[in-house]
Amino acid sequence: MRKSALILWTILLVAAVAIVWLGNHFGQWYFTFLVALMAGLWGKPGILTWIGAWVTGMLGWIFPLWVQAWHGPILKTAAVVAGIMGFPQQAWIVLTATLLIAFLLTTAGVWLGTALRSWRLAALNEQ
Repeated sequence: MRKSALILWTILLVAAVAIVWLGNHFGQWYFTFLVALMAGLWGKPGILTWIGAWVTGMLGWIFPLWVQAWHGPILKTAAVVAGIMGFPQQAWIVLTATLLIAFLLTTAGVWLGTALRSWRLAALNEQ
């Protein structure tokens, strides 16, 4: 891979993580799905598109959780929520469920983007 391509992919990854982060910050959790959808539509077919989207989605959710855990009472809140749900009052249960949601949103977005890209290419080849 050329150096310019590596720089471009790094910039795109950072921008995508920032979009997911800002979306979550302002309550627009579905931005994770939209970013993954765009990756599925415009990425090359293969595992690297999936890995890149998963990294983007997970980092976009992990960073805000880490910042909130560092500066706020999110761990105590997560422990209370786990207790309300009937689990032991441990924060990792709720944080793991949150990251599972990020993973599922990303997976659904990339899957749909890949399916739409294949469908579009098949329609173009028929003409």
